[in-house]
Amino acid sequence: MNGSKAIMFHFTITSPSHVLSNKNRSDVSAILCIEATLTIWHDQQLFVRIEGLTTLEFYKSLIEWIKLDHKNKLQAFTYFSIDHDESEGPILSLVPYYDKVSMQSIWSEQEQPLILKQKEVLEAFISLEQDLQKEIERTFTIDLKSFIKHIPYRIHESITD
Repeated sequence: MNGSKAIMFHFTITSPSHVLSNKNRSDVSAILCIEATLTIWHDQQLFVRIEGLTTLEFYKSLIEWIKLDHKNKLQAFTYFSIDHDESEGPILSLVPYYDKVSMQSIWSEQEQPLILKQKEVLEAFISLEQDLQKEIERTFTIDLKSFIKHIPYRIHESITD
């Protein structure tokens, strides 16, 4: 598990290690078949368990979000998978307001969104991205940087404020 004391992530890559290699880094079907289970806990209570998470797509969404300018204000993060019906809502979203963030998921175990501090969320998600990178590279013995431009992901424009 990783993250801050209040937010904890646990992920398990469920795809076999032979499915992906540096040789097939531009093979979109191989990229999209890599799956994991991601569990998010808040204050030791289950927030959401996402099974069949399209791992590399989620990873790319995270790094693209982390690249945004968060200096003055945390930017919104909305994760939709390519194979997910957008009308159901985002698989995972972070909606900033004032100095807080509302974390929501369509598959949340809790009825209300989590309300968290922006700094805590940014630090936890940066840590998640770093840990995901290490685990993906370890599991598949790949250099993830060479895959990034080939990983498809959905850009979802959202309006905040």
